[in-house]
Amino acid sequence: MGIHKIMVKDGGNSTVLPEFVEIEARLAPWRMIETSRTHRQISPPTIDSDGFQVFHSEDLEYAIQPSDTSFYLRTQERGASRNVVKFSRLLELEKFLLWETCASARGVLGLPRLDADLYVSDINPGIEATDDGATISLVLPGEPKSLTTLGHSDAARFSNIMPLSLDEIEERMGSGVSRWQWFWSRVTA
Repeated sequence: MGIHKIMVKDGGNSTVLPEFVEIEARLAPWRMIETSRTHRQISPPTIDSDGFQVFHSEDLEYAIQPSDTSFYLRTQERGASRNVVKFSRLLELEKFLLWETCASARGVLGLPRLDADLYVSDINPGIEATDDGATISLVLPGEPKSLTTLGHSDAARFSNIMPLSLDEIEERMGSGVSRWQWFWSRVTA
């Protein structure tokens, strides 16, 4: 499977964001394992008329749209449910996507899914979250009642759209532990 890269509109042209190259290269083996075990195929992204980068993975479509201050995440599963989620703080989205990738990797390994309580306590204690087993609802700090609801779905693989600043993630999360040691510890915990 080839490495997927995020494409953004820049004056009508598509540009690969350079910070995605390293994280995509590191995540590619996980996606190869996932594909071999689930036979799920992920198509290269396209850009729709709204400026979203759209990823298709069989019955799931998900997309992300960047702006100067916000990211909008849209998902659609089996052509039915669509959510548009605004993250005005990029770091919150980065941390959530890293956490979601850990959850996906655990699923591939047959381990129990990480839940929202662990996300709050282990990664981001400044965030409010509830998890009813069907959806995770997040309220991001700094956003007045910015309720974000994300459905549990083994098909929703956000690792393809992870806008990570690797140094920032390591600084915020690592506490002297490398990001990949931390990642593996969360996957195998």
